[in-house]
Amino acid sequence: MPTLQQVADYFRNHVDWVAFYSAVDTIGDTLNDLKNRFDKSDLLELAIEVFSHREIRHVNQTGRDFFIKELNIYCEMKFQKTLLYSTNGQQKETTTLTLVNTMGRNDNRQLPKDYADFLLAVDLNGCAVVEKKVLIKFLDNTSDTGQIKAKNIPKNFFANVQSPEDIGARRQVQGLNYSQEKRGLQIRFLEQFLPTC
Repeated sequence: MPTLQQVADYFRNHVDWVAFYSAVDTIGDTLNDLKNRFDKSDLLELAIEVFSHREIRHVNQTGRDFFIKELNIYCEMKFQKTLLYSTNGQQKETTTLTLVNTMGRNDNRQLPKDYADFLLAVDLNGCAVVEKKVLIKFLDNTSDTGQIKAKNIPKNFFANVQSPEDIGARRQVQGLNYSQEKRGLQIRFLEQFLPTC
């Protein structure tokens, strides 16, 4: 099993973070509504695969978003606007992560046993990796919302991948709108069922 620092170094050195954060900025808040939230999650997870030249594979399993063959590990990813850093780029002293959303069911208050050994926490200003064994220490099982959270994890348990100073020149791609592209794809798909003249 690799160390936390080895996993953080792998993410740092194998992902084009300028491209990733350019995509984040371009998507912005356009997919935050209930209907498009899952698309946003898919896009950001797929971005890690694409911008790592597929060295980090998106597997999309419960509690396991990525597989890194070189390290032989699974990793989960969580994205939230101000997870690690405030809006002005100041690192937070603690972080709370929603690890599992059981859609209102409260029958199991523990992480699934095959939950990834590492979690990549990402926000608008940076990202870092934390180990599952740390998440377990900070689990909060008292919520009645069906969510399993790790609460108030001190920043020293995270290994930095990108800080605001590391990311570099982000660029927002003008005129690129995922919702419009998706709508066009849906129409083109449905048009295949029309009889041809």
